[in-house]
Amino acid sequence: MNHAESERVVTATLGETIALHERVRGADHASILAAAQAITSALKTGGKLLAFGNGGSAADAQHVAAELVGRFRRVRPPLAAIALTTDTSILTSIGNDEGYDRVFARQIEALGRKGDVALGITTSGTSPNVVLGLEAAAARGPTPVERSEQKDSAYVATFQGGSSVWMRAMHAPDRSRSS
Repeated sequence: MNHAESERVVTATLGETIALHERVRGADHASILAAAQAITSALKTGGKLLAFGNGGSAADAQHVAAELVGRFRRVRPPLAAIALTTDTSILTSIGNDEGYDRVFARQIEALGRKGDVALGITTSGTSPNVVLGLEAAAARGPTPVERSEQKDSAYVATFQGGSSVWMRAMHAPDRSRSS
């Protein structure tokens, strides 16, 4: 790729990102606010956040949990959050014994309690293991919350975009103020 082609790719990519941010800024924020309220309420009353997803969404789940347990924007007491994507022994044993579709549902069944929030992150909205994890949360007691491009859940923070890369950028917390 020559310099002119590279410049076109960078310009187009920045344009896509700006357009997605503008769509989200101009959208109805009710589902985002409802999801934030559910998470805030859970954390204030002794509940925890159980976050999960696949690929880049798994990394987002880990980042959210790290910011809550560590610090985000300011020094404060730690908040209870677990990324269900990090324990390879659990993931591989459940995947082997019950199938990969059950890796998050089984962990929700083991760890989720009434008063917790289960945050499923998926750019497609159709990832079977994320959908089953949210269904397990609805049945078990944690409030299901999904950050998705296209899926209905108890609370859905929807970011419509064409590229999963930029969808994940919209999912992630503001990294400019984190540690």
